[in-house]
Formats: sequence, C-alpha cells, structure tokens
Amino acid sequence: MNYFTLLALTYQDGADAKKSIYTYDTLDEAVSRFHMSLGGYINGDNIATAMACVIDAKGSIKKSEYWEATVKETTTEDTTTEETTSTSE
Repeated sequence: MNYFTLLALTYQDGADAKKSIYTYDTLDEAVSRFHMSLGGYINGDNIATAMACVIDAKGSIKKSEYWEATVKETTTEDTTTEETTSTSE
C-alpha cells in the first residue's frame, strides 16, 4: 500500500503558500518525512502556519499536525517575544 505525506505552509510576508505531496511505499518512510519536514518548517523565520499529515492510499489519516506562529508582540522594554501553538491528532 502507498502512503502519502502532505505538507502546506503559509508565510508571514504574504508569499505564495507552498504545498507538497510525497509518496512512499511504507508508513515508516512517510512518517519520517512528516517529522523531518514539520520540525524544519516550524523553526523557520518566515513561516506563519505549517500543516503536515500522513495518509494511506485509502484516505485514512495516520498522523496529522497543525502549527501556527502567533503574532510577535513588543514589550515595554522594546524586546520582541514570539509564542507558538500546536495541535496534533
């Protein structure tokens, strides 16, 4: 059975969203791409949102995660803080 890793990104600067689909023969390969991609993207400077999921050829969702960077806030000392939120299935 084939497995698919789907990725979607949006950028804080308004650049075009990126969408990718990768096909694998095993679930382990698809999950590995899921973790490597999502982990790399959430550490990017310009990423606003990142979504990744692994599905099988029947359309069953095996793993999914959505991450969203919160808006940067300036404190009274003029330093910038950034918070993140994440949800997973």
